[in-house]
Amino acid sequence: MSHPVPPRQGTAFHHALWSSPLPAYGWPAGAKLALALTVLLACGQVLPALKFFPSLLHYLPLHSGLEFFSMAVSVMVFSLAWNLRHEGNNSNRMVLGVGFLAVCLIDFAHMLSYAGMPELVTPGGAEKAINFWLAGRYVAAIVLLYVALRPDKRWSEPACYAALAAVCALVLCVWFVGLLRSEWLPRTFIAGQGLTDFKIGSEYVLALLYGGAAALLLRRGLHTGKKGPQLLAAAAWIQALAELFFTLYGDVTDLFNLLGHIYKVLAYLMVYRAIYASGVSAPYRQLDIERARLRTLLATIPEPVWLKDADGYYLACNSAFERLFGAREANIVGKTDYDFVSAEQADFFRQQDRVAIAAGGLSRNEERLTFAADGYQGVFETSKTPMYASDGVLIGVLGVAHDISERKQAEIRLHDSEKHFRTLANGGSALIWTSDQTQLLNYFNEPWLRFTGRGLEQELGLGWLAGVHPDDVAACSEAGRSAFVLRRPFSREYRLRHADGGYRWVRDEGSPRYDSQDNFLGYLGFCWDMTEHKLAAEKIEQLAFYDALTQLPNRRLMLDRLAQVLAACARYQRQSALLVMDLDNFKAVNDSMGHAAGDQLLLEFSSRVRSRLRECDTVARLGGDEFVVILPDLEGSLPARQAAEAVAQKLLDRVSEPYVLVLDEAGSTRVYQCSASMGVVLFADATLSVDELLKRGDAALYHAKSGGRNVLSFFDAKMQQVIARQSQLEQDLRRALEEGQFELFYQPQVDMQDRMQGAEALIRWRHPERGLVSPDDFIPLAEQSGLIIPIGLWVLESACLQLARWADNPQLSGLSLSVNVSSCQFSHPAFVEQVLALMDRYEVCPQRLKLELTESLVLDNAEEVVSRMHVLKEYGIGLSLDDFGTGYSSLSYLKHLPLDQLKIDRSFVSDLFTDPTDLVIVRAMLALGRSLGICVIAEGVETVDQRNLLASSGCLSYQGYLFSQPLPLTQFEQLACRPACLVVD
Repeated sequence: MSHPVPPRQGTAFHHALWSSPLPAYGWPAGAKLALALTVLLACGQVLPALKFFPSLLHYLPLHSGLEFFSMAVSVMVFSLAWNLRHEGNNSNRMVLGVGFLAVCLIDFAHMLSYAGMPELVTPGGAEKAINFWLAGRYVAAIVLLYVALRPDKRWSEPACYAALAAVCALVLCVWFVGLLRSEWLPRTFIAGQGLTDFKIGSEYVLALLYGGAAALLLRRGLHTGKKGPQLLAAAAWIQALAELFFTLYGDVTDLFNLLGHIYKVLAYLMVYRAIYASGVSAPYRQLDIERARLRTLLATIPEPVWLKDADGYYLACNSAFERLFGAREANIVGKTDYDFVSAEQADFFRQQDRVAIAAGGLSRNEERLTFAADGYQGVFETSKTPMYASDGVLIGVLGVAHDISERKQAEIRLHDSEKHFRTLANGGSALIWTSDQTQLLNYFNEPWLRFTGRGLEQELGLGWLAGVHPDDVAACSEAGRSAFVLRRPFSREYRLRHADGGYRWVRDEGSPRYDSQDNFLGYLGFCWDMTEHKLAAEKIEQLAFYDALTQLPNRRLMLDRLAQVLAACARYQRQSALLVMDLDNFKAVNDSMGHAAGDQLLLEFSSRVRSRLRECDTVARLGGDEFVVILPDLEGSLPARQAAEAVAQKLLDRVSEPYVLVLDEAGSTRVYQCSASMGVVLFADATLSVDELLKRGDAALYHAKSGGRNVLSFFDAKMQQVIARQSQLEQDLRRALEEGQFELFYQPQVDMQDRMQGAEALIRWRHPERGLVSPDDFIPLAEQSGLIIPIGLWVLESACLQLARWADNPQLSGLSLSVNVSSCQFSHPAFVEQVLALMDRYEVCPQRLKLELTESLVLDNAEEVVSRMHVLKEYGIGLSLDDFGTGYSSLSYLKHLPLDQLKIDRSFVSDLFTDPTDLVIVRAMLALGRSLGICVIAEGVETVDQRNLLASSGCLSYQGYLFSQPLPLTQFEQLACRPACLVVD
C-alpha cells in the first residue's frame, strides 16, 4: 500500500526479526527466496529513502499496476482452490481461496480510494486508502493463521458455498464501513501530521501475525515434509517483511514503499504456488509414481500379462505378451484379439473375459497357445479378474498366463514311472532313487522330485552324483566305490541341491543291487533330510563358542585359542601378543541413541578390527564393549614390541574413523565419532597362565583409559603392582564381610523448618590397618568382583534392624531411612524377595524404608526394573531416584516410574550461585516433581545461602553438611533426640 509520509522506523523489533535464524532443517520450499528478501530488508536499515518518482502522480500508474497484479493473483488463488474443492481434504485450500477472494475485493476498494483515482462512492484520500489497505492485510493474516492452526479436513459442497457466502458478506461489511461509515474507525492519518500511532502500531501487529503464521506453517511443513505448508510459511514471512517496509519509508514515492508492494505480490504468488503444489502437482506426481510402479511390475513378470477394456480392446501388456502376438505393445494397444488370432480362438478368449466379468472375481481356465514370435506351443493356465476404478466403474479384465506345459508332461511321465515301479513306496518322507550299471539315475519317488524341484524328464539319465555339493562329491564317490568293491551297504552324509536353489543336508543309506546271476545292476538308496538336525547342531556350536551379535569368538573360544597360542610359544619360542580393547564412552551411545544404534556400532567396530588382522589372528568379544585380539606370531623384520605396536595403532586408527548409524525405521542417520583404548601384553613362553595374561591385559587397558581416550598402553611391572594391590584389596574386602568390619553412618534429611525427617544410611569400612576406608575406594571394586550383592544385602539388613530398634523409641520411631541400591544388586533375580523377607523378619513399617536407585539402573533394563519397582511400591516401600538430572534420558521414563522422591544431585547444588544454568535446572526439577506429585530433596547443601535459595525455589527437603556430616549411630541418635529434633539452631 501507499501511505503518505510515515516516519522512518528503526526499532529493536526490526533487529530481533532480522536476526532470527533459519530453522536448521535444510532448505524448505521457498526458504531461499524468503532469506534473500529478509537480507534485502535488513539492508534497508542502512539505505537512505531513495525517491524513485518525482511526484505522487507519476507513481500512481505503477501503484495501480502492482495492485491490479496482486488482485489478479488473488483471483487465481480463489479460482484454483474453488476448482479443487472436490479433491481430498479441502478445508485449508477453501479458506485460502475464499479468503484471498475477499482480499482481492478489498484491495480493489483500496486501489480506487487512492488520491487521483476515479471516485468510489465517496471521494478518495489517504485515510480511506489506508483503511482498506489495513482491512485487506488483516484478512490475509487471519486466513494464514487459520490454516497454520487448524488441521486440514474434508468440507462438503454446502460448506464450501457457505464459506463463499460468508466472505462475500464480510466484504460488503468492509465496503460499507470504509465507504459510508469511516468515522466509526480509529484515525490512521491526519493531514499535516502524517500517520497516527494506531496506523504504525497496526503495521507492527500485522508483521507479528504474519511472522507467527510463518513459524507455525514452517514447523508443520518440516514435520510432514510437505511442500504446501513450507511455501505458505514463506508467503507469510514475505508478507511480514512487506509490512515492515511500510514502517521504513519516508515518502510514498521512495524505494521502501515500492519494495513493500513488490513483496506483497511475491507473497501472493507464493500462496498460489502452495495451493498448486498441494492440489495439482502432488496428485499428478503420485499418479506418475503409481504408473511407473505398475509399468515396472509388468515388465518384471516373466509370464504374459495383459489388460483389456470391457469391450475387449487392449489397454496394456508386458514384453512376454508381445512375444505371444509377435507385435510391440504400441501396435497391440487399441486392438482386439480378432486382429491377431483366428476368429474361433478370439471368440473363446472373449467368452472367458465375459465369464470373469460375470464372476466378479478370479476365473481360471486352461488354453493351448501358439506364440507368433517363435512358434512355441504350450498349455497355459490363464487367470483373469475384472478391474474396477475407485468409483466402482469397470475398467476391464486383467489376465495372466502361466506356462504349465512342463508340468503336464512331467505328470504323464511320473504316472508311467509309477506304473513300472509300483513296488517302490511313494509314501513317507524317504527320498528313494535307483541307478543302473553306469551309475545313471533311472528312478526316484515323489518325495525325491519334490525335494530336488526337477521334473521327471530332467532327473532321468542324470549321473549318480548329480546335485551333490562339489565339496562332497569326492567323499560320496569313495563311499559308493567302497560299497561296490566290498559288496556291502553304505551310509554317507552330504549336501544335495534343493528345489529352492540351495543345498540341504541328507543322510543316504544304500547298497549295490545284483541279479540272480550276481550281475551288478546298480544302486538303490534311501535319503532323509537332515538339514534341521545339522542346523541345530551348528546353532548349538555357534551359541557355545561365538558371540550372538558380532559372530566373533566368545570368551570360551577365546580362552581355548589363547591356551593353544601359549602352548605353541612353549614349543617354538615365538613372540606373541594379547590386545585388550574397550570402546570409549560406549554407554553414551546406548543412552543417547538407543541400544539398536549401540549394536550397529559394535557390529561395525568388530568388522573394522577383523579387516585389519591376519587369518591366523583371533578377535573375540568378551562382552559389552570389551574385545580381545590374539596375535599368535610376531616373527618378522620388526622387533616384537614394534610389530605389536604397529598392529595396535593400525587398529586404533581404523576404529576411530566416523561411524554412520541408522537411528530409526525412516532411515535417519547420525555420524558418530568413536575411539577405543587398548592394553597390550607381550609373551613368549608358557610360564604365564591364561588368567594371568588377561589380568595383565586388563591392567594395561585400565592404565590406557586413565590416560585419556584413543590411547595405547603396554603392560609393565608397575601395573603388576596395581594388580597385586587390587587383588589384596579384594581379599581384604571379603575378609571385612566375613569379620563384620563394615558399619553404617547416618546423614540427616531435614524439612524447611530444619526438623529431621529421616536419614540416609551410608556404609563405611573400618580396616584394621588402613583405618576408615572411603566408599569411593572399595565400592567400585565390590561391583567389579560381585561382592556388592552380599555387601548390599548386609546394608539392607542392618538398616531394617536399626528401623526395628528405633520403633521402640518415641523420639526415633518417626524417622525414615534411605538405602542406596546398586544396579547389580537390584538386577539380582532374588532382590525383591530378599527385601520383603527382611521387612517381615524385623517387622519394619514399609513406609519407613526408602530405596535409592540411580538413573543408569532404570535406563539399562527399563521394563524389568519398572516391574520390580511396582512390586516394592505395592508393598509400601518408598522409592527414590538418586543423582537425578545427571543421566541422559530419564525424563522419558519418569512418568512410568512409581517414585516417591527425586534427589537433586550435589553437582547442581554446589554451583547455584556461580552457574545460572544450574539454578534453572534445579527449578525445573522442582517444578517437574510438583507436577508429578513426587517429593524432591536436594543433597550437598553446605551453606545457609544455598538452603535459602532452594527454599525460595520451592524445595522442601534437604541433606548436606549444613545440617550434619554422616555420623556414627550413637552420635546420630543423640542429634536426633535433641529437643524438637532441630538440626540447625
